[in-house]
Amino acid sequence: MKLNNHNLNITVLLATILPMANQFTLAAEAAGATIMPGIVMPNATAATGHAVGLIQTINTSTNTVTIATDAVPERNWPAMTMDYKVAENAAANVRAGQKINFEFAGEGMDVTITKISAVE
Repeated sequence: MKLNNHNLNITVLLATILPMANQFTLAAEAAGATIMPGIVMPNATAATGHAVGLIQTINTSTNTVTIATDAVPERNWPAMTMDYKVAENAAANVRAGQKINFEFAGEGMDVTITKISAVE
């Protein structure tokens, strides 16, 4: 491959930007941010929260539910689909496909659902 001035400029640009991107990621993690692919979200100080979503799947063997949630402003979370841990028996009266209100507790993105109720 023959290097021309355009290729050289791109190589120099990447050599400059990539180390800075890594430093940004390390600094964000040190400051308490949770890094997700393509998203940097600050950890919330609230230990509890609530959200509305649609249950996609319920996995009783791992005690988790997959929920497509609306945005959660109190946690600064965008609308997303996520697996949530579920406290014992919290998902006993709901099924996949139901719209729900739910409460959760935990820090950052490591939360456990403590209460679920179907939206009528």
